[in-house]
Amino acid sequence: MDGQNRILLPKILLEYAGLKDEVLYVQASGKTLELWNPERYNEKYGLQTNEAIDAFDAAFYGEGLTEGDNGR
Repeated sequence: MDGQNRILLPKILLEYAGLKDEVLYVQASGKTLELWNPERYNEKYGLQTNEAIDAFDAAFYGEGLTEGDNGR
């Protein structure tokens, strides 16, 4: 880490992980972390359908999910 708490990753690791503009930080156990290409993470662990993504967004942002006319 440098004086501003940044880390420098070797180019070979950036290429291997597919890290470019956007990086997903995933806290692992203890003092470890993982940096992922968001698309690769979603392919392996993430939400696979638009409905699943919408449900996650609604829960994350505290929006209510409704089904049908009765609001359930």
